[in-house]
Amino acid sequence: MEKYNKTIGNFGEEAATKFLMERGYKILIRNYSCRFGEIDIIAIEDNCLVFIEVKTRTNLKYGAPEYAVNYWKQKHLLLSASCYIEQYRMNNYFARFDVVEVFVKSADNSFDVENINIIKNAY
Repeated sequence: MEKYNKTIGNFGEEAATKFLMERGYKILIRNYSCRFGEIDIIAIEDNCLVFIEVKTRTNLKYGAPEYAVNYWKQKHLLLSASCYIEQYRMNNYFARFDVVEVFVKSADNSFDVENINIIKNAY
């Protein structure tokens, strides 16, 4: 199951990256990691530094994907974003935290995107 989750997560991140680029986001880095955690995508949109968490789901059995970004996850993302800003000296940008929900259907170990939704200023 863990391998399946990693596979579907990677597929969702690829789909989200393409979705964001098509909407004018400039992708700076993917899977940024520091001692506090990982940020899926860091991008710039309209002179705003955007930290993006991608959640991919095949169904709503465990609720909407955005609700998986709970208090503890948000705390780790905020600390990780601070590390990124300090490391790359990006403190001249406004910052924002978005969640991208990727809904996929799966069949025979392959995936197709059904819908992608972006929640700007998610928290």
